[in-house]
Amino acid sequence: MPAPRLPPALQVFPTLRRFPALRPRRQAEVPIGCSGRDAVDAHAAQRSVLHLYHDLGVLVFAGATPRQTRRIGDMVRQVVAWGGLGGAAARMGGEGAGGRRREGRLRRGDMFETVDARRAGVIKPEALLRMATARFREMLETQISEVRPASEKVHMQETQVIIPGSPPANGTVLQTASGPRHLPIDSFATIRVDRTHGHAIGEARFFTAGTGAYVGAARVDYVMLHHDGADQATKPAWGHGKPGKRRAADGELAKRRRGEVLDKVLEPLWQLEREIWAERAEEAFKTGMDGVE
Repeated sequence: MPAPRLPPALQVFPTLRRFPALRPRRQAEVPIGCSGRDAVDAHAAQRSVLHLYHDLGVLVFAGATPRQTRRIGDMVRQVVAWGGLGGAAARMGGEGAGGRRREGRLRRGDMFETVDARRAGVIKPEALLRMATARFREMLETQISEVRPASEKVHMQETQVIIPGSPPANGTVLQTASGPRHLPIDSFATIRVDRTHGHAIGEARFFTAGTGAYVGAARVDYVMLHHDGADQATKPAWGHGKPGKRRAADGELAKRRRGEVLDKVLEPLWQLEREIWAERAEEAFKTGMDGVE
């Protein structure tokens, strides 16, 4: 089936198109009223977390009852306890250490110029990369100091940089009744280290403080090298010990964290969608017509 012109919620409820800030998910791999965790891969589920607040808003518009609204409130409280959408997304994808941090103020040159107020404050890729690499190096240096003596110099060499273009980033400027307001940025970063081969992968996602709008992400792959001054040779800094047991433990922790997000947020969301408007979405797709609200 060809990709829909609009997210399913905007096809079923055309009234919602009046609110351009509303961005419910459009992923075909995470359909409305998804049948469960076995029906969607971890990456798709992680991406869908970024649209959670919007999807919950659709439920309220679609006619959630008072009891269903209380269940929505329970999900929001849980996400807030994790640190917002960024914390939930990090749990879905994260092995290794990580956490939330308030970033410094962005410079005017860090954002694209635009005449569209809805896109005001979209961060340039180079600014995302600057903030991300600062966090990754800080986190890696902390991990290195825990397992290597200070006298042994470890070099972090970048091997790949990715600035994902999907989902599309929101701007960092909030349009208010008193004029535009630049929102602070929170970052959520994780580092996964392969101590067998000396590789590390850093992933960071950025969100506006308060509103939780996704404003960009960056991934950097590193190789960790130890410089041997005696023969001027380099070798992987972590290539010994018992990394297998460590990776297994990290994998179990990541699996538990993903399970928490699925159990406490995503599966309850999908259940509410089945109760409230999944049948209307299916009807719209079968008939090919918009607007069954």
